[in-house]
Amino acid sequence: MELLARYNVLRTVDWAESETILSRELCPHVLKPARSGHLRTVENRVRLASSTLVFVSYGTRVIVTQAEIDSAYLVFLPQSGRSRLRIGRHEIETSGAAPRGLVIEPEIPFTIEADEEAAALVWRVDRDALIRLAGSVGEDSLASVIRFAPRAGAARGAGAAVARTLRFVAHELDAVEQHAALAPFERMEEALMLMLLEAGAGARAGRETCAASSSAIRRAEELLRVRLAESVSMAELVRVSGLSARTLFRRFRKAHGMTPMQYLRHLRLERVRRDLLRGTAVTNVTEVLYRWGIVQFGRFAGEYRRRYGELPSETLRRRLR
Repeated sequence: MELLARYNVLRTVDWAESETILSRELCPHVLKPARSGHLRTVENRVRLASSTLVFVSYGTRVIVTQAEIDSAYLVFLPQSGRSRLRIGRHEIETSGAAPRGLVIEPEIPFTIEADEEAAALVWRVDRDALIRLAGSVGEDSLASVIRFAPRAGAARGAGAAVARTLRFVAHELDAVEQHAALAPFERMEEALMLMLLEAGAGARAGRETCAASSSAIRRAEELLRVRLAESVSMAELVRVSGLSARTLFRRFRKAHGMTPMQYLRHLRLERVRRDLLRGTAVTNVTEVLYRWGIVQFGRFAGEYRRRYGELPSETLRRRLR
């Protein structure tokens, strides 16, 4: 079934034209026939703010070689026929009869061998946009965050949700007039990108060992203790631990019942109380708070009172009586 038919941009029987246009729109590659046949390339394309949704079919057996993308991620969703993909060291067969999507990362060479019935929906996501989004939600360590296992990229969990949603959107775009169709999907774009990030995090989480995770948490804890009086970002914690932000949050909650930043405030509360209980007549509450990197006095005082049943100033006065 042809998807995104209202958004057709190419129908051709010319090999050079197919290679040139799809190289520009998806990624550079060489297109050649796998055997004699009549090429009937179809490309339907919907362009959004940070991504592009493309339906492509060739109508004959083809081989896509020397393919590599340097500035985007490709989510490949087979719709019909059979294809064999080699992505780096991985070899994966896909079938429209048992569709399983996969993710192709930037700077990893790949090839595709497709039969005459093969058709695919491809979501091309701008890498810089995904990086910015990752940073905005605390996923700052790009080396560990935006990584995907090709075989699991859209097979289960959040990845499967991305695949289902993209297929649903493609069908919906075919069902309504163009001028009314794009606005809802444009609002969904960021949510889908977040789901894609979660799919990558889920694939990594399955590969972690308990021992490695415990060591990673200890490294993060040590950084918080050493830098207790300074500003510590999630990017630094992610880099030191070697975990994704999502996994770091989950492991911290398991170990301490709180997030890393809540744990940091917990340590600061302890240090402030210790210093106030050791205070003298010249001790100043504000100076103690500054000593431990606290600048939001009102918020901190509220947390301190909830934990200890009194304000910092009351702790100091009680000490000096």
